[in-house]
Amino acid sequence: MQVFVPAYYYAQQGADPTIDHPGTTFGGWNETQVPFETDKTAIVVMHVWDAPPTAALLQHIEYIPRANAIIERRFPSFIRAARASSVRVIHVAAGFESVLKSYPGYQRMLEKYPLIPQPAIEPSKELLALRDLHYRLTGADTQEKYDELEAGYENYTFAIEPLDEEDVVCAPHQLFGLCRDHGIEHLIYTGFAVNACLSLSPCGLLDMSRCGVMCSVVGDLTTGVENKETCVAQSNRDYGLWQFAVQSGFVLLSEALKNTLLAN
Repeated sequence: MQVFVPAYYYAQQGADPTIDHPGTTFGGWNETQVPFETDKTAIVVMHVWDAPPTAALLQHIEYIPRANAIIERRFPSFIRAARASSVRVIHVAAGFESVLKSYPGYQRMLEKYPLIPQPAIEPSKELLALRDLHYRLTGADTQEKYDELEAGYENYTFAIEPLDEEDVVCAPHQLFGLCRDHGIEHLIYTGFAVNACLSLSPCGLLDMSRCGVMCSVVGDLTTGVENKETCVAQSNRDYGLWQFAVQSGFVLLSEALKNTLLAN
């Protein structure tokens, strides 16, 4: 079934090469109506975690309060609408396999698409030490914070619990296989964060767009990983939305989806 959905796109065209900053004449953000096929589209719920609010996590992952507000205020009605619709809901939990064992949707994926060992070098002791130094400089500058941060990651649980009939994937070949088997050509991403996991983690924009799958994102059901220079304006979030818009798909809004795509 074809449904027209309000969608935002970025016109990365029209630059005037005769001026100092040609990009200032790009068409920029615009809104239009886009035809989506309900049976070829799926909603992706990626890394929507109930993160323990430890001091170490909050000091390192500054977007947790923004993510929690989105989870509490916007996700419940959206996921209800998605589950009541004919559109498939897929959960992505890449990197957190330890919390997935009890979910039927994950066991189903494991049985059909067993995990494939990824090629990796055997790190030298010097590289391990360098990685540890990098982690301490960027994420935890004391052993106490390091231990607390690691413990916090281990205590992540789903904020949106997968239903038994909903598939849970953690590897690109699982998500690709799911798309291939069910004729899914378009993935609409929700979750955290748009310029990090949704783009770069396994099963994100980078992996799936390389497989030919269109990847769009729900702009008000995500946020960005910000730094000292970007956190006030949340410009990293804006960059992440632009990246989805120019590299693969569209930027959508949850209310518009509920009233169009998910109303069928």
